[in-house]
Amino acid sequence: MSVFVDYLDLRTAVVEMIGNADITDVFPRFVKMAESDFNRRLRCREQIETASLSVADGRVDLPAGMSEPIGLFRGNGAELVQQSVQVFERLADKRGFYAVLASEIAAADGDYSFQYYAKVPTLATSSTTSNWLLQKHPELYLYAVAEKAAKHLVNAELATATGSLAETEYKSVAAQDYSERFARARVRVGGITP
Repeated sequence: MSVFVDYLDLRTAVVEMIGNADITDVFPRFVKMAESDFNRRLRCREQIETASLSVADGRVDLPAGMSEPIGLFRGNGAELVQQSVQVFERLADKRGFYAVLASEIAAADGDYSFQYYAKVPTLATSSTTSNWLLQKHPELYLYAVAEKAAKHLVNAELATATGSLAETEYKSVAAQDYSERFARARVRVGGITP
């Protein structure tokens, strides 16, 4: 069981941490601000999603909620090479390449599998909402949201303290994700070795 069951539990914990219940009206804003930071800084395996895309007329809309592309793949598993928009537009043969535009992917027509990092699902939809990050790393949510609340209350000392705790948690989340993904990974050297 997680430390915080949902949004309401998190709000209670943040109010207790900063010692001021007057923030409840603006609390959703603090959560969204912290989640905006999460979406810029976190790249965890729980965020990895895959979408099937059909490119027609050289364009297809990006999946909703995408933070960062990982790769675009053909049906046989071959990965296309990502190019900048400027380079992609100048290519005579666009097969094997793609570019990410503001809200679209540019590629040769066809069916693809697109792997990407999705945004962290927001908690600010209802008082009983939860997500994988709150369940797995409740301290990150607590400290990041408390930092936003402390800044709102113009409490520099508390903002600095909670910001420092949040930074420690960002590092902890990254280290745990790395360990979960690659702890059993092995390196194989090709060819003859002494």
